[in-house]
Amino acid sequence: MIHTLCNAPTDKKSSKYKLTGVVFGTGTPDELLTWHSMLKKVINGQNVTEPRDMFALAKQTLKGDALAAFCKAKLTESNKQGELVYFQACVKKLKSHMFP
Repeated sequence: MIHTLCNAPTDKKSSKYKLTGVVFGTGTPDELLTWHSMLKKVINGQNVTEPRDMFALAKQTLKGDALAAFCKAKLTESNKQGELVYFQACVKKLKSHMFP
C-alpha cells in the first residue's frame, strides 16, 4: 500500500512524497510497532484530524486477527472521553491482544 504524504500537511501546496505502508495481520512485536509508526506517519502526513478517518485508515492497514481484534475493541471500548482517546484506546487494545 502506497500513501502520498505532505511535508507540511496543513499546507495544500506543500511538496509531497510517497510512503510504502505496511499491512499488519500477524507478526512480531517489532512488526506491530512498525505498523503503528507507519500509521501515525500517514495520519500526520495526510493531515487526518477526524477520528472516524483514523479508524478507516487503521482498518485499511490491518488484516486477519489484527483487524478482528481492532474491530472488537471498537465495539467494546468506551468513547465517553472523546473520539481521539477512543481511537488510541482501540490501538492499545489491539497491541494487548496481539502481545498479551
